[in-house]
Amino acid sequence: MKKNNFFIFLTLVIIIFSVNNGYSQDTEYENSNSSCQTFLEHAKKYHREALFSKAIENYINVKECVGNETYSALYVEACVGLGNIYNDIYDTYEAVNQFKEGINHQIIFKANDPIPQMYVRDGLGKTLINEGKFEQAITLIDLSVKMSSLVDDKQFKIESLNNLIYLLALKDNLKDANEHLLALEKLTQETDVSKKMETLIQVSKLGIELSKDLNGVKSEIVNFERDNSHDFNTTAKERILRLKHQIDLRESDKNKCIESYNIWDNFRDSIQIDFYKNLKDSLQLRSQKRVVDEELHRLRIQERLNQTEVSYKNKNILYLLILLLALIAIIVFIYYFFNRLKKQKATIESLQKELHHRVKNNLSIIDTFIEVAKEEFNEIRFTTKLSELQNRIDSINEVHQQLYLKEDITNLNLKKYIDKLSNNITASFSNHEIEIVNNINNSLTIKADKSFSIGLVINEFITNSFKYAFENKSGKVSINVVENKNSYAVTLKDNGKGLPEDFNVEESETFGLRIIKLLSKQLNGTFELKNNNGVILNITFPK
Repeated sequence: MKKNNFFIFLTLVIIIFSVNNGYSQDTEYENSNSSCQTFLEHAKKYHREALFSKAIENYINVKECVGNETYSALYVEACVGLGNIYNDIYDTYEAVNQFKEGINHQIIFKANDPIPQMYVRDGLGKTLINEGKFEQAITLIDLSVKMSSLVDDKQFKIESLNNLIYLLALKDNLKDANEHLLALEKLTQETDVSKKMETLIQVSKLGIELSKDLNGVKSEIVNFERDNSHDFNTTAKERILRLKHQIDLRESDKNKCIESYNIWDNFRDSIQIDFYKNLKDSLQLRSQKRVVDEELHRLRIQERLNQTEVSYKNKNILYLLILLLALIAIIVFIYYFFNRLKKQKATIESLQKELHHRVKNNLSIIDTFIEVAKEEFNEIRFTTKLSELQNRIDSINEVHQQLYLKEDITNLNLKKYIDKLSNNITASFSNHEIEIVNNINNSLTIKADKSFSIGLVINEFITNSFKYAFENKSGKVSINVVENKNSYAVTLKDNGKGLPEDFNVEESETFGLRIIKLLSKQLNGTFELKNNNGVILNITFPK
């Protein structure tokens, strides 16, 4: 009882330690998440309205609010938001830095959060579009489209699909582009799409037309610019200029190519210049602040690493102590359990040996009574029946004798048992010219409960062979027992005169055959008796 209480106490200590540790981490995360969500919502709102300065300010507020001391999906989302803003103003350097910061945040804290990773990949894909690296962009954005099933953000799915269609059109992959266009049209029917996104989808369709009809798409672009002049956003305008440059490239007009490229490049530069013109002082301050933040961040990371190392060592010591106590308790428990089991086994074996000894003595007394009774009869048929009864009793008695003398009281050496049994039967008959051949393997052992039935079956067969098979002539009785995977096969054979021609095994009611049938059934075995240069008895029974 004391050992059980110790185990229960030890288990409770481990569980309470684990629960408290997990609870404190969850509470810290929830508080941080709740206090910074508002900044993130404001940043997304300003970003959609193209108020980039205010959006940047709120994204920075999210990062400062969350901090970089523990992992937070909000921190990664703020980095992605900032990266996408810099993509919108074609500042590749700053965009890459923000995405890199988001990736590093996950790496430092060994976070494997697939949804922030999806947004980072999508943002990097847009950066590659701006840089004209379409193959790499297709790889990242195609992965984002496949991962978009992880979130219930239909606007993100629409934007990613449209970006992928635009890229596939530029690479003349019309088959995949049209396939994704069908999926996009189905999605837009189920979702309210902004005017900005509708314009971008139209640009992607013009990209598909570019690969089909170069001359026809020129007029379509002119009409598109005229009809959507009030709804153009910077991304749509930049993509239209890129499409015009692609037309000039395909027409191989060198002068037009240079001109269209300069127009496209100057437009991108103008977007970036216009944005930074009004933020020059603010950017300088932020640049200085970034240096300070990076240094503070480095110091915080170093401090965190030091604290983590100390905490890790302390936890290891505690875990080792708990493990040591658990091992000691287990060893003590196992020792007492097996010691008790050993004593119980020894007691049971002693009682079983005593039981076998008493049964053996009782059977010997019965055998003595039968021997005395034989002296009372002068007729040979009575003394023969009593001798047969004695042989049956001896076959049972021999099992108890061997089990009493052995260490293993559950299994019996079958060959040794049958040898003893055969000798007893031979001694009870006057014909000593009959040879009994025991072909049983020396190492074959069998369960004690089955050995009684087998011994009686063999006793009956040998007895009948002595009585009926040879008619006081020489002969041979062979005994064979084979152990298979799931069963035993017993084959008993004599080379005597065999069964009478009119003998019917099913209808015969002789005492010996009835015993053999009954014992075969008791073993759950199959029984077969037939003539073959004598009599053969086959019995197969499960282990």
